[in-house]
Amino acid sequence: MDEGTQVGQGGQGKSRPRSIRLSWIISYAMLLAVPILVFGLVSWATARTMEEQLAESSATLVELMGKEMDGQLEYVGRLINDITWDPRTQALMYQSGLDDPSKRYDMIKLSENLAAYNSYNRFSDFFFVHFPNLDSYLAPRAFYGSAEFGRIFLTGSSLDGEALGRLLSLHHDGDTLPFQYRRDVLDQLRQAVIIMKSLPPSPSSPVAATIGVIIDTATITDAIHKAIKASRSDIRIVNGQGQVILTTIGGSDTAQPGSVLSANEAPV
Repeated sequence: MDEGTQVGQGGQGKSRPRSIRLSWIISYAMLLAVPILVFGLVSWATARTMEEQLAESSATLVELMGKEMDGQLEYVGRLINDITWDPRTQALMYQSGLDDPSKRYDMIKLSENLAAYNSYNRFSDFFFVHFPNLDSYLAPRAFYGSAEFGRIFLTGSSLDGEALGRLLSLHHDGDTLPFQYRRDVLDQLRQAVIIMKSLPPSPSSPVAATIGVIIDTATITDAIHKAIKASRSDIRIVNGQGQVILTTIGGSDTAQPGSVLSANEAPV
C-alpha cells in the first residue's frame, strides 16, 4: 500500500508543472487578446469615421464644383441663345452658295455680332457657327470655308474641317465631346471640350446650322482648381454617353480629356 501511495503521489507531483504552464499560457493569451480586440475595435471605428468624412468631403466637393460650373455655363447658355435668335443667323440658316452679295453681307454682319457677344463671354475660349449649306464657319469678326478652318484650327487633330463639318451636320442638343484645336496656325494643339447645339432644335428637322462652343480644359481646371486643392481629390467628368471628357487623375493638376471622336464615331 505504501508503494502504491508513493506512486500516486509521484504522479500528482509531475502533473502540477503542466497545469501551471497551461494556466500561464491561457493568461498570456488573454492578455494578448485584449489589446488585439481593442485595436480591432479602434481600427473599425476609425475606418467608419474616415468613410463618413470622405463621403462628406466628396459631397462638398461636388456641390462646390457644381456651383462653380453652373455659374460659368450660364454664360455659355446665354451665348448660344443670343446666337440662335440673331436675325442674321436666322437669315443664313436656309441659304446656299455665296454668289449673292447680300449673303456675304449677312455673314460679315453676323461675324461682327459674334464679336459683340464675345465681349461678355468669360468661359469659352472660341466659338463659331457652322452652316452646312454654305460650307462655312463663322467666328467673331471672321468666316472660313471648311478647308481653311481645318488648316488654321485643326491641324494635327483627328478631325479636319470637312470631318468636323460632317460631325456638326448630325443633330446635337448641347452634346459635349472631347476636342482638339489650335487658336491659330502657330499655336500648339490644345485639349478642349466642345459643346454643340443644332438649329433648328427639333431632331425631326434637317440641321441648318450648328453652334460650337470650345472650352479649353485648362479653363475648366482653373474653374474647379480651388475645389480640388481644398479636398485633395481627383475629378473625372463624363458626358451623357459615359465618355470621359476631362480628368485630373494621373498625378497632375493639368486636366486631360478622353480620346477625340471622329465624325463617324459621334453619337446620333
